[in-house]
Amino acid sequence: MNQEVIWSDRYREAGDQYLFGTEPNRFLAHRATLLQTGRSALSVADGEGRNSIWLAEQGLDVTAIEISPVAVEKARRLAAGRKVDVRFVLADMLAPNWPPLELHNTFDWVIGIFIQFVDPQARERQFAVMKQLTRAGGRILLQGYTPKQLDYRTGGPSASKTFTPKPCCARLSPTGRLRNWWTTRTIFRRAWGTRGIQR
Repeated sequence: MNQEVIWSDRYREAGDQYLFGTEPNRFLAHRATLLQTGRSALSVADGEGRNSIWLAEQGLDVTAIEISPVAVEKARRLAAGRKVDVRFVLADMLAPNWPPLELHNTFDWVIGIFIQFVDPQARERQFAVMKQLTRAGGRILLQGYTPKQLDYRTGGPSASKTFTPKPCCARLSPTGRLRNWWTTRTIFRRAWGTRGIQR
């Protein structure tokens, strides 16, 4: 089953509710001041829009990429209700010849929140695309599970899909240097009432 089908089914099953809620990811929201150093942002695998819409509310010029048409339609409704403009693009960021040339070297911020549920080959493609989208001097903001998440047994990816500093910076930074690496421990409650710990 491909990623579009998997995620569309999940978003559809939520009905009029939002699978992960409508408030921004907590890690992202805590970086509001940092994000003001740029003017434009792209949110990859944006889902139902909670993060891209919040970014637009911070005054950024926002583009959001999402593979699921169900999610994009819900995101557009949410943006209209919150009276913000976001450019929603229905696309598979892992597809050959994506991104289009007009999106190359464009964004001050390229943001990926919990995008790591892919195999190692797709991870390489994900990171390559994120670098293509980032303008010279721009930055990539990435949040994901570290191997510590496996100890909590509250969900998340397999060990091979967790994030650690050296592999991430080697693939994402042209210099191999990491600007910041934060490790946080969060108890969260999803819109559906699921509760757990993430790190």
